[in-house]
Amino acid sequence: MPALTYATSVLGLHVLIVCCFRPQHNGKFCQGSSRLNQLCNTKPCQPSGVDFRAQQCAEYNSKPFRGWYYKWKPYTKVEAEDICKLYCIAEDFDFFFAMASKVKDGTSCSDHRGDLCIEGVCEPVGCDQVLGSKATLDACGVCRGDNSTCKFFKGQYVLQHRANEYYAMVTIPPGARSIHVQEMEISTSYLAVRTLKRKYYLTGDWTVDWPGKFQFGGTVFDYQRSFNHPESLYTAGPTNETLVFEVSCPSVPIYPDIRYRISGDRALAQGSDAHPDEYKAGL
Repeated sequence: MPALTYATSVLGLHVLIVCCFRPQHNGKFCQGSSRLNQLCNTKPCQPSGVDFRAQQCAEYNSKPFRGWYYKWKPYTKVEAEDICKLYCIAEDFDFFFAMASKVKDGTSCSDHRGDLCIEGVCEPVGCDQVLGSKATLDACGVCRGDNSTCKFFKGQYVLQHRANEYYAMVTIPPGARSIHVQEMEISTSYLAVRTLKRKYYLTGDWTVDWPGKFQFGGTVFDYQRSFNHPESLYTAGPTNETLVFEVSCPSVPIYPDIRYRISGDRALAQGSDAHPDEYKAGL
């Protein structure tokens, strides 16, 4: 069956397109999709590199928008079904707009996942770096693993505290994965995270952060809090620095009930005597 085949590549995505024409002897046209997508560059981008979605927004800097020129940067706080549309927010302004109905193929769906936008749809990428794969990491980062190389650390924090203080619950070393901190009941306390040098990443200096995604410690944390559900904080990791998880008591004395669970590499945890005080309660 005569066919026309051509290929192209965009930002680590190799696209093969096959077009069948003039089937002979009552033949049928090609069945199924004529397009085959495959990842061709799976190396992590350099931290100093320019984000692909940011490049696409910046293309509109030189184009007037309703008679004015703006500097545009990505806006991704949208519904899941809209994540592959090109939403951009005007720098130093508080409005955003859908500049295109879909981002360019090969654009990441989000900052903290490996999934990619293809033809305006967010397609999964497994830990084996195969487009469409459902392969996942286990609790300590092994692709298709069964947690057999992991060591789990868990604890519960229930100490009574005075108001207007921060109290350290647990100190977690670099390399930690699957960090889950969960308040068991709704209370007036708040979860906080800082470094050993007292640099706060979450709810520091008596400023309570809103729920959302927070990027620090080499990973992205998902902070959940609502009026009718207890707080929670989660990341798949791994972390790249020591983090101190605290509870802040801004108003009245409390009896917090907070549980945490962390995973780490079993060989590292058992084979090193240099970290006997890590994964420890308090500071």
